[in-house]
Amino acid sequence: MHIGLLYAMPEERQAFTAQLSTYQTRQIAGLNAYVTRIGAHDITLVECGIGKVNAAIAATKLIQDKPLDLIISTGVSGGINLDPESLVLAHSVAYHDVDVRAFGQYVKGQLPGMSPYFKADENTLQIALECAKKHGYKSYVGMVVSGDQFLTNSATLKDMMALYEDIYATDMEAAAVAHVATLENIPFLMIRSISDRLDAPSQIADFKIFLDRAAKRAAEIVHALVQSL
Repeated sequence: MHIGLLYAMPEERQAFTAQLSTYQTRQIAGLNAYVTRIGAHDITLVECGIGKVNAAIAATKLIQDKPLDLIISTGVSGGINLDPESLVLAHSVAYHDVDVRAFGQYVKGQLPGMSPYFKADENTLQIALECAKKHGYKSYVGMVVSGDQFLTNSATLKDMMALYEDIYATDMEAAAVAHVATLENIPFLMIRSISDRLDAPSQIADFKIFLDRAAKRAAEIVHALVQSL
């Protein structure tokens, strides 16, 4: 299996490559790529940068470089009523900053011509959940929502929360990667490790404190998942 792995930030990528015994680097259409093998699987990792457009471009370049059997987007995110270092395994992903409800037939987060959300690969999700339980990680299966904002107030998501009961995390990349993967008919999974909690007075400070620890937790679960596939 050839797996494409996307991280947004250097800290997230470094947490993953630090666990590798060996890897090679190369360029993929201007992106720094890290190539390795874990068990029976080839891994190509790119650090895509922050935001939906950067994530979508990186996912597209990965797909164009070599056929992929699975895309995993992972890293840290803000949690909704979750403590730092909790894991969120997304059964689906949606945009929280898309709104075309004025046209009447759409819900918040839905783009014209698309489903309201993008559904993760069920088999990969179940294996990831088993890995999390085996390693004793506190994990939650739910929805991740994405937009081009670093959110600090869960009230921003009130329209989304009215639609979905299990939104656990918010980030700036997952929905864009899921969108590309869905259009290209490639199975995907989003794994997020909570670095900060929305509405917490210490959220910004927590992000700085827990970034590296949360990134390490995300890297650990991806290693365990790939070894179990």
